[in-house]
Amino acid sequence: MLEYIAKRTLGAVVSLFIVITLIFLLLRMMPMEGYFGAEYDKLSEETRASMLDKPVLTQLVEFYKNLLKGDLGKSWIYRPNYPIAKILEKKIPYSLKIGLISMAVSLLVGIPLGAMMARFKGKLGDKIGTAFIAIVEALPTAVLMLFVQLYFSSWFSLSLLFD
Repeated sequence: MLEYIAKRTLGAVVSLFIVITLIFLLLRMMPMEGYFGAEYDKLSEETRASMLDKPVLTQLVEFYKNLLKGDLGKSWIYRPNYPIAKILEKKIPYSLKIGLISMAVSLLVGIPLGAMMARFKGKLGDKIGTAFIAIVEALPTAVLMLFVQLYFSSWFSLSLLFD
């Protein structure tokens, strides 16, 4: 079991490395005007020059070195010259709370629903579960999120979590 977990973890790390590298390279290959959109005109000349002053592979190596140190760089647009790690520092607790709540709700609904569907295979319980899954899958995410924000946040007093 431990060997299986180690293999899966290593595979996840390799996949993450590949995805991060591809995104980094693809973003660097884009024209800067397209990458930054309307914000490109607001960047200072020195900021623009610093983005292009080194070859892409050198930038990639520096990116990974800084990433291992915990330095995510500085924001160019959201808050100019403000460390990205500090921006994320304030937002991560909210993301964790929302993620943990959604995981708990998923487990509390999913496990009993799956057990009911397995227990009543081909019967009414299975059909109700299948209908629920089909409805949730068919709803556009935006509509589902509006429903969750409007109703679940007041039902479960979730606004208290974010004070």
